[in-house]
Amino acid sequence: TRGDWRRCRADGAGPPLPKAVASVRVTPEEREAQQQTQLVATGVVVAATVWYALALGWCICARVGNGHDALTAARGIMADNMIHWGIWGPVREYELSQPGTDLYYANHPFGTYWLVSLFARVLGHHEFVPRLVPVLQSIAIPPLLYAICRRCWDPVSGALAALGYVVLPITLAFGNLAGFEVPTVFACLLTTWGYLRFS
Repeated sequence: TRGDWRRCRADGAGPPLPKAVASVRVTPEEREAQQQTQLVATGVVVAATVWYALALGWCICARVGNGHDALTAARGIMADNMIHWGIWGPVREYELSQPGTDLYYANHPFGTYWLVSLFARVLGHHEFVPRLVPVLQSIAIPPLLYAICRRCWDPVSGALAALGYVVLPITLAFGNLAGFEVPTVFACLLTTWGYLRFS
């Protein structure tokens, strides 16, 4: 019914049950079956997440290529400029003197650039650094999908959502790309999970 998605059960086991159904007693056999289903679903999500992490981590240290991969180089240059010149705005080209605000790349929100800059300050100047941010966010997506679907429906739905996500060709191809798609998906799912968990 309308609004059920907002009233997910507090125990995270699915949508709220009608009073007549909620009063039905669960037998020990049914409870054991539910626990086994939960265990299997959790195992599927863990396996899918580990496999996805390995797939995205493959060639993470490779040289930056052309095409879409050029975004990785652009994020690295922006981080270098932020660190070298002590500026807060992203500049996509190397400059011989401190760049002014007129050179800031303001077509997109700065948050993704700041994350790459933070990782570069900690880990240094390497090919894997701009890719590490989307890889870590991508690795968090299957568990978030599982948690959201488990809370609103059931563990099997959550496991299927997580498993489906990690085998999509587009998520495999762009899961380690330092673009805007991964942070957007991650932020939307984190917000949804937070809303369901804390409201």
